[in-house]
Parts: sequence; C-alpha cells; structure tokens
Amino acid sequence: DLCRKRFDVVLMNPPFGDPTESLLPYLERRYSVSKHDLAAAFIDRFLQLSTCHGKLGWISSRTWFSSSLLESFRRDLLYGRHRISLVLDLGIGVLDSALVETAACVASINDVVSTTVRVIRLLASRDKQADSLKKIQNADTMFVEFSRLNALPRAAFGYWFPEDFYNRLSQTLPFEDHLGTARQGLATTDDFRFLRCLLEVPAAFLGDDKRWVPFAKGGEYEPYFDDLHLVIDWERDGAALKDYLVSQKGQRHWSRRIASAEFYGREGLTYPERTTSDFSPRPLPAGSIFSATGQAVFLQERNQLLAYLGLSYTRIFKQLI
Repeated sequence: DLCRKRFDVVLMNPPFGDPTESLLPYLERRYSVSKHDLAAAFIDRFLQLSTCHGKLGWISSRTWFSSSLLESFRRDLLYGRHRISLVLDLGIGVLDSALVETAACVASINDVVSTTVRVIRLLASRDKQADSLKKIQNADTMFVEFSRLNALPRAAFGYWFPEDFYNRLSQTLPFEDHLGTARQGLATTDDFRFLRCLLEVPAAFLGDDKRWVPFAKGGEYEPYFDDLHLVIDWERDGAALKDYLVSQKGQRHWSRRIASAEFYGREGLTYPERTTSDFSPRPLPAGSIFSATGQAVFLQERNQLLAYLGLSYTRIFKQLI
C-alpha cells in the first residue's frame, strides 16, 4: 500500500561513508556514479524516485566536495541533471560529538536551467543555527556558476575561490602532469594481524629485504617530522597479506586494497588524512611502505622533496590548499 501512495514530503535518516565489502558489487551494478559513498548512493536513488520537479534536502559529510571517486557524481547529478540550488557549508561540530565535517544541501530535481548554486559559509561559526538564519536574512550568501565548478580540477566544489585565483588555477598544470605524484597506499583490513610496533620486532628482522618493513599509517598533526613507529609483515613481497585479502568475501584481487605497490620503498613525503588542524607532510624514508591513511607524495629529487616540505608550512601554501 505504501508503494502505491504519493507523498508531498518523505523524511528518512540514511547513512553515509564507505560501503561494506558485501554491498560493493550491488552498488557497482546499480549506482555507477555514486557507488563509493553511501550518502551519494542514497541521494542518487532519491533523485531517481522523484519524478516531479521537487527538491531533495540532505545533511551529510562534505566528502563529496572534492573526492576524486565522486567526480562523476558531481558532474552528472549535482551540476548536471539535478542541480544543487543551496549549500550550507557547516564544517565541524554539527552531528553531536562526531568529528565529521558536514554540509546541508538542497538539489532541485530535473533542473537543467539554473546556472548558479547559492552557498552560505559557516565553517567558523560557533552557533550555526543562529548564524545561518542571520546570513539568510541579511542575504550574506554567494552565488557560484556551475560552469566554473565544472572547469576546476576533478570538478571539485571549490566555491570559495576568488575570481582571480580561479582564473589562474584553470591555467595551471596539474601536479601529477607537471611536477610529481601523489598516491594512496595499502589497507590491511586486519591491522592486529599484520602490523606491529617497531619496538616489538628484533632488529635482525627489520628492513625492506626482511619480514618487517617500516610502515607509514598517518597519525596526528605533526609539522615537518614524525617517527614511523609501525612495521608491516611484508615477507616475500607481502605474500601472507595478499593471500588473506584474496580469501576475504567480495575481494576479487589483492590490488583493491594494496594500492600503488610500484611506489613502495621509494623516498618521499607522507601525510595523514587531513584533520581540522591542517595538512602535515613529513619525510617518508626509502625502504618504507605507505598506507591508505598515511598517503604519500613523490618527486624526482630529494632537494625537491625538501623544498615541498618547507613550502607546505608557509601561509601561502596553506591558503592555496
């Protein structure tokens, strides 16, 4: 009976974040542009179900702003067929005690006419409810053209860029094509089994040609330098880990979790996932392996790495990133 009805308003509480391994095959079949995030998949589905010219509102993490995995989701849905009409960029401190940066959004269904999205920025606000109402009443908002967003790298939702900076950025060569490489590393899916603290392992078993190899797994905000305090079981090129990953339900090949293996052992810079503190690269010694949460930057020469490390803590660099 519920399926036969039509509703003026539908309210629900969908999840967001990474899908489970068992759900991935289904999402890959049904949600090609939104399969990498559950919130994106639910948004995708609701836009499919809503055949009228209504609106869809949601609050979720702001991962969709820039994730490379959701580029098609932004281009095809939010900037294309069903355009976002309003975004409240809320940041941290909204979902109770959860350390999640959020955004509240409205999409206009089947809207291919609108050329701009309205944005209200509340990242620095401590009373987001009162401040959002005040900004709306005072028309303290900005309007960003979809053509500008589509022209940015990965079609990122970079609404805050000044006009001059946007014009310069659109003419700048990407880091990957011009200077170096940034990569995400491996995830064991069972750290208790495959990782150890450095001090737990005898020195005779440490090294890139031994069983245990230094492992960069992110950590807290630490400017310029941080110790690698973990090691990973990488005997025979990680044979035990690869066998384990292939044996897990839904895993067709170990490369899904052991990413960028051709860069393991190279000297570079590693950095934890961005926190509310900031981006904080630090040296990644040769002979190390980096992770999904301790990602890495590689340049051709050591003096370039040191220059990047120094520049990354300057005000201009932090403003750009």
